[in-house]
Amino acid sequence: DEMALDPRDGIVVVANDADAPPFLSFISTTAPYNVLGTLPFSNATNGLEQPAWSPRTGLFYLSVPELNHVVGQGEIAVIDPNTRAIVKTFPVSCEPAGLALGPENEAFVGCSDGPVQVINIRSGAHIRSFPQVGFADEVWFNPGDGHFFSASGNNVVNGTPTPVLGVIDAQTKQFD
Repeated sequence: DEMALDPRDGIVVVANDADAPPFLSFISTTAPYNVLGTLPFSNATNGLEQPAWSPRTGLFYLSVPELNHVVGQGEIAVIDPNTRAIVKTFPVSCEPAGLALGPENEAFVGCSDGPVQVINIRSGAHIRSFPQVGFADEVWFNPGDGHFFSASGNNVVNGTPTPVLGVIDAQTKQFD
């Protein structure tokens, strides 16, 4: 479904979300581009979503929307690219879909069932939610202008579906 690159170790991770169970594939970026291994997520009951790699930690982060058929309770899995193992998980109070890493130690989480959130990628602590925009499948961080962007196609305003592009200042954590 989605992928991320670890340029330091030469590894691409690919979320295979439609399989049962869903799994990550770890692929070398060096010819002959071998599959280095896989990591199954047997408790992920609604696929896998957007991964991201952090140059600060050297780890992958992955949005897991639903665990053990409990709707609204997902997690961010933290994965070592070399051991291909989960090193920790951060529970989030939503179904995380989009995931983008910011300029510091934070991740911008696009929740498919509510407001977007910012969490700390070292501790998992919740930093802030943005009720102005949500229901986001894809999110992005633009280092050029220091903003998070949220493609919120299922955003709801006063009970009415209203697709929007959410813009949040990554430094001040303010909704623009």
